[in-house]
Amino acid sequence: TKQLEIKRGYSQGTALRYPQEGNEASGHLSSDLVFTIAEDKHLNYKRVKNDLYYTATISLLAALRAHPIQLETLDGRCLSVSIDEVISPQTKRRVTGEGMPIYREVNSTEAFMQTEKKGDLYVQFNIVFPKYIPHEKRERLEEFLPEN
Repeated sequence: TKQLEIKRGYSQGTALRYPQEGNEASGHLSSDLVFTIAEDKHLNYKRVKNDLYYTATISLLAALRAHPIQLETLDGRCLSVSIDEVISPQTKRRVTGEGMPIYREVNSTEAFMQTEKKGDLYVQFNIVFPKYIPHEKRERLEEFLPEN
C-alpha cells in the first residue's frame, strides 16, 4: 500500500515518481513506481493551465439588468461576480486569483511565509431568450430598446 499526497495545483500529466519502489525481481533493482495525475472533467468548469472557465446561463432579462451573478467555486464558496454593463453573448468577465492554485515546490519555511498564487477565472455567458413574446408586449419592447 502506498499513500499518495496530491498537492494543490497538480495538473493533468503531473508525474509522481517513487524511485525503486516499483516491481521487484530477484537479482534486479526495483523499478520506479510512477503515478500520473489524470483530471476528471467538471460539469461547470473547464481548466486551461491554471485558469478556469465558467459559462453562466442567464435569462435575457438578467442580461439586460446587469445584476451580479452568484456562482459556487470549486472549493464550495459562493462568489459574486459584479456586472456593470448589459451582457451580450460576447461578454467575458475576468476574476483575478479565482483560478486553480499554482503548484510550486517550496520548503516548509517558505510555505509558511508565502501566500498561494492562483490563476484567473473567466466567466462567459449563455443567454436564454424567451421562446415566445406576444405581439402587444413586443410593441412595448420597441419603445425602449434601440434598433441598432
